Amino acid sequence: MKKTVIVLGNGFDLSLGLPTSYHSLVESSHFLGEVEKGNRLAQFLKESTRNTSNWCGLESDLLRYTKLGGNNYDLLYSDYISLKKAIKAYYLYVNNNFVCKPSIGSDVLISNYARYLQAKNSELLIINFNYTTSAKRVIYNSAGRYGGKFLKFIEIFDDFSDIISDLTGEQFRPYSKHIRVIHPHGTVEDDIIFGVNDNADIGDSIFLKKSAAKSYRPNFNWNDLNSSAEIIFYGHSLGETDHQYFNDFFFQQADINATPKKMIFYYYGETERLKLMKELDTLTRQRLGSLQMNNDIIFVDSSNTDYEITHKF
Repeated sequence: MKKTVIVLGNGFDLSLGLPTSYHSLVESSHFLGEVEKGNRLAQFLKESTRNTSNWCGLESDLLRYTKLGGNNYDLLYSDYISLKKAIKAYYLYVNNNFVCKPSIGSDVLISNYARYLQAKNSELLIINFNYTTSAKRVIYNSAGRYGGKFLKFIEIFDDFSDIISDLTGEQFRPYSKHIRVIHPHGTVEDDIIFGVNDNADIGDSIFLKKSAAKSYRPNFNWNDLNSSAEIIFYGHSLGETDHQYFNDFFFQQADINATPKKMIFYYYGETERLKLMKELDTLTRQRLGSLQMNNDIIFVDSSNTDYEITHKF
């Protein structure tokens, strides 16, 4: 069975025109409301945005806060819970009030989903690191291209487990098998996961660790990536905050004895490409060249204005 994995990061939501950047969050009324009511954690993070422009810098800011007098357990916990609720409220607002626009990101997702529906003996896993339900919305919005049967299939897309379909028709294969949609960081429809990695030294403030959250269930592991034939990364920086999900996989794939895989990385501009290379170098323990020699790797600049979007909605 050929298995394809699509990994979606914040760049995917941004490509859809959704204001989901860390900067947009910190400047939102939801976040500023926490600052104004005296939430010390929110105040510290707001002040830190002078030097932190993305989600990857958030973890280091949280760590700095615990070291710089923010280690009063009860106060930090109270501020953390209040800020987490505000963050969820902001992304719920974005999810419910902004329309996804056609983009290279949506084109990549729809084309691979359509390819999956028409292929035989295949499996598709979508790993969406965003709080929004953007992947589901994009597929819903494209349903008109494929007719009512496609829409009927998508109606059970909310079940984040294996989905069985009995669709029939020339362009669909009957008894469509496995589709999984996973949100490692949770969603606004359930609960969001906001915090630091396992290797972070945060003292007694265990609630700051993502893996300590009640809703923590990444639902995918190293074997999900290892058993795939093709992995597509769109808008995911592979930053330090998510290294715990990818460390073992990239370390293995840099080994000469690893089973070769096809990997496609979509990045936005040369600066982001170099940042991506730096993260891959770290994840492979400085074996970036070996990773590229041992696998079929393609890098695509999504800032290329010559790209023609073929799947519109």
